[in-house]
Amino acid sequence: ALARMAEFAELRRRRTPVGRVQVGYLGMARPSLAEAATQLARGPYHRIVIQPHLLFAGRLVERVRQEADRMRRLRPELEWAVAQPLGPDRLVAEAMADLCRRALGAAGG
Repeated sequence: ALARMAEFAELRRRRTPVGRVQVGYLGMARPSLAEAATQLARGPYHRIVIQPHLLFAGRLVERVRQEADRMRRLRPELEWAVAQPLGPDRLVAEAMADLCRRALGAAGG
C-alpha cells in the first residue's frame, strides 16, 4: 500500500503544476500527516493544500482538518487548505475495477 501511495504521489506531481507533493499518513506509516505538514511549512511555500486520499468523509477527514487547523495556528502566515476527499466518482470506481482486473489477471483468474 505504501508503494502504491508513493506511485500515486509521483503521478500527481507529474500532472499537477505544484511546487511539491509530500505524502503524510494518518496511521502507523511515516511520515505522519503532522510531520509532513511541519516539513512543508519550513519550505518556501505560501499555500499548502492537503488532499485527503480517502473515499468518503468521516472521522479520518476530520482528523485531516484538525491538523490543518493546528498548522494554521502555528503558521498563520501560510495559507492552509483541505481539499475534499476523493468521494464516490466514476473515475475512482473505474480505477478500482482496473486494479481488480489486473490482480485477477496476475493470479490467473
